[in-house]
Amino acid sequence: MSYLLHTKFYIPLAQSNLLPRLRLVAKLQEGLSNPLVVICAPAGFGKTTLLSEWRESVEGRDFPLAWLALEEEDNDPIRFLTYLIAALQTLREDIGLEALVSLQSAASPKTILTDLIGSLEGLAESYALVLEDYHTIHENSVHDLTAFLVSHLPLQMRLILSTRLTPPLSLSRLRVRGQLAEILSNDLCFSLEETTIFFNQVMGLNLSEEDVARLYERTEGWIAGLKLVALSLQGTNSSPSRFISEFTGSHHLVADYLIEEVLTGLPDEVRNFMLQTSSLGCLSGPLCDAATGRSDGQEMLEWLERANLFTVRQDDDRQWFRYHHLFADLLRNRLRQTDPRSETGYLRKAADWYLENEMPEWAIYMVLEAGDYRLATELIEQTASIIAAHGETDFLQRYLARLPEDVLRDHPDLRRLIPHPRASLLSNREREVLIMIANGASNREIAEALVVSLGTVKKHLNNIFHKLEAQNRSQAVARARESGYL
Repeated sequence: MSYLLHTKFYIPLAQSNLLPRLRLVAKLQEGLSNPLVVICAPAGFGKTTLLSEWRESVEGRDFPLAWLALEEEDNDPIRFLTYLIAALQTLREDIGLEALVSLQSAASPKTILTDLIGSLEGLAESYALVLEDYHTIHENSVHDLTAFLVSHLPLQMRLILSTRLTPPLSLSRLRVRGQLAEILSNDLCFSLEETTIFFNQVMGLNLSEEDVARLYERTEGWIAGLKLVALSLQGTNSSPSRFISEFTGSHHLVADYLIEEVLTGLPDEVRNFMLQTSSLGCLSGPLCDAATGRSDGQEMLEWLERANLFTVRQDDDRQWFRYHHLFADLLRNRLRQTDPRSETGYLRKAADWYLENEMPEWAIYMVLEAGDYRLATELIEQTASIIAAHGETDFLQRYLARLPEDVLRDHPDLRRLIPHPRASLLSNREREVLIMIANGASNREIAEALVVSLGTVKKHLNNIFHKLEAQNRSQAVARARESGYL
């Protein structure tokens, strides 16, 4: 089949200047005891890099491997099968000869695939097929062929899907049967230790522990983001600490990457939803509906999570979500560029929803974010007793501190609610959590030390972030030190 594009079968070489991911290579090797391995994460999380590194490892270099890089044109079933046969023939030239005959005689796609599977059953040793960029496949007819292949894989064959989207292949059934291994974004992202090694040993930047921690929190271990930061630091004349303090998702390298790799390919409906909800922080379906005037907020949030579009689930019930920090920065910046007046409207509608659902502290936060201090003052006056009844007086005090002096001058009763500078802003338990995150403890370590659930730890962290007006751990620690709480 000389007319085919043979570069689609080339296995990418591992880059020499990358941090070795030995734990992931071992996880992938272990996963090959299952018929199907799915590597699923957003753009820039190192899916292909992991496969290349495994290929060059001791375990992978001698493992027979076929590779097929998929693209939009492969949504045609006959083209998909033609390239599938050709990819497998890189293992042995006589694979799929009967399938080729069926292909030339215009047999049905399932008949062609059945013939191909029959020829694969004759192979004695174990082997694997990688379908790279499976997220480019959207035609159900091709998904059906992949599902048929998964259901009838020969015992010696392993199928590896590398994808940005969760493939529609009845994964739950395979998971229950113990026939599926998954490597997801939480596995692929760098740990704090790996981030430190990457910046200071691989890239030779010699950053301080505090600077590394701030970048780790901001990027959430997203590998492409960390690489872009490293490139920017190598090309800047300013001090690393100053650059890092100003680094957001709107930085031109990060913005260009996310726009090209993520935003540009999205349907207008999806992109508009993300822009409209970018300033809301925590997201729920009903909140998004109220802020945007839509009626599909929950469905959209769940779809964004399944599509790995930098959307993070905040609870086990899939009720609350948020966007990745850098992605949220980019979305907010784009909204302000394209429709600068709309952000205030979304925030005010979100505030109305919070009030209707008896969460006045969050309503005030939305109004303050909108910069409407007069309305914020009215809400504080109307709801101070309710907030106090909720036990959230710390929120109230923090919000009062954000009001301009002229507003407080016109409302002397509110000024009296502002605590003495040395008064405690955080509860005792929140102080404990703050001290532990200042010492670098993970959520799980905090939960074990305090004998509480991970959900409780996340609640404490959210309270700390809001009270200190911080977006991440490192920022919260820095502001706590500035205020004398640490």
